[in-house]
Amino acid sequence: MVISGGFTGLHSPVTVRQALEMTSPEDVDWMLGYEGEVQPDTWMDRLGLLSVIGEAATASPDWAVKITEQLNDKQDWGSDLWPVLVDGWWHSAATPLP
Repeated sequence: MVISGGFTGLHSPVTVRQALEMTSPEDVDWMLGYEGEVQPDTWMDRLGLLSVIGEAATASPDWAVKITEQLNDKQDWGSDLWPVLVDGWWHSAATPLP
C-alpha cells in the first residue's frame, strides 16, 4: 500500500466573498477561534483562512476596519488576524487604480 501526502496548498473554509459578509461579533469570534477541520477530500486550515482574510482586507479596506474595530473592542492584541489585516491594507494602498 502506498500512502502519498505532502503540501497541497492552503485551504480556507470560506471564500473571499463569504469573508466579506462576515462582520458580526460572532463572525469575528469564529475567525479568532478557527483552527481547521476535515472536509471531504481536504483539510481546511487556519493558514488558508488567514490568507483569505488578507485577500478580503485587500479587496475591501473598509471591511478590514470593521474587523479591526471589533478586535480592538475585544482587546485581542495578540491575534494572528492583525498582521494579515494590516498586510491587506498595505497591498490595497500599493495597488494602482485602474
